[in-house]
Amino acid sequence: MSKDIQDNLSDIMTPPEVAKLLRISERKLNEMCKAKTIPSYKIGYLWRFNRKDLDEYIEQRKTVSY
Repeated sequence: MSKDIQDNLSDIMTPPEVAKLLRISERKLNEMCKAKTIPSYKIGYLWRFNRKDLDEYIEQRKTVSY
């Protein structure tokens, strides 16, 4: 397997990984996926996430609090 493919595969995250990263429940994450409020895609019936897309998603939603 080429290095590019391996790098791309390591960027793919599962729902438990993403829920832990965002500190939300998997149920809430599933609702967000269905509502298309978080970047995600399905492989068969399984939700998957691209780490770079999630990093952008998080960055766009950061708020400054003083």
